[in-house]
Amino acid sequence: LREHFRLALIELVPSLFDPKYLTPKLISGERVTTQDLFDYFKTYVGIFNSDEVPEAVTIFKATADACLLAATREARELYSQHMEARVRDNVSVSNATLTAWHEQARDQALRRFVGKKKLASQADVDTHLEALKKELGARLSQYLWNNDIKVRETMTIATEAYEAAVSRVCAEHARLCLHPHDMADLHAGALGQATDVFDAAREVPEGEVDDRGSELLSKLQQRYEHLCVINEQNNKSSVMEAREAYVRRMKLEMDQSGVSSERLSTQHREAEIGEYFVEFEKA
Repeated sequence: LREHFRLALIELVPSLFDPKYLTPKLISGERVTTQDLFDYFKTYVGIFNSDEVPEAVTIFKATADACLLAATREARELYSQHMEARVRDNVSVSNATLTAWHEQARDQALRRFVGKKKLASQADVDTHLEALKKELGARLSQYLWNNDIKVRETMTIATEAYEAAVSRVCAEHARLCLHPHDMADLHAGALGQATDVFDAAREVPEGEVDDRGSELLSKLQQRYEHLCVINEQNNKSSVMEAREAYVRRMKLEMDQSGVSSERLSTQHREAEIGEYFVEFEKA
């Protein structure tokens, strides 16, 4: 840069941005934001980036395009603000709720776009409006996909909580071998822990049926029925093992020569099935 031009810039630039001289800029009656101004700068730099002075119609078209871009960006940002204010990172909602939020945010965004004054022709406005509708529709698909991931993760954690509650009892007794009433109580307690985990990360309006919650309950009910089958098999095995232990002990006594009836009766009382069954339940 030539020295006198550099000195002129040093004097000009501060004066341009002096708060005493700064006033809101308007285009078609709409206040220009800093982001809008940046877009206009980029647009004008693009059309003036040559050795030839652009025609007036080219400058007008560039300004109109910049206005449309600003209106589109403003509508997009408004949509994002409304959605992000409702969608939480670790909480899922029903698809119906999420779709309703999207429709409300989309309608406000489209109204903002339509209501913003623009220099462009109606054909260009309509083209950008249709593109905006498609873009916001795609945003809903992304929100639904993310929401589905969150609810699946929550269901997995809830199922793990159920299994952990059952496993604690199995660890105490080495295997699942309970009375049916105790088995039902175990299921109820484990189910309560699972639903607490699920409900803490789930938001459903009052009166709305939660299909994913019902899906979780159905899966846990199936798991309970499977555990009941295992529990019944373990109970039968325990009875058989107790009988076998009783028979082995009595046979050992009977194999000894000269054993008296009184001795056999004593061994029977000591080795009765009830005692062995209790021991197997503790095992």
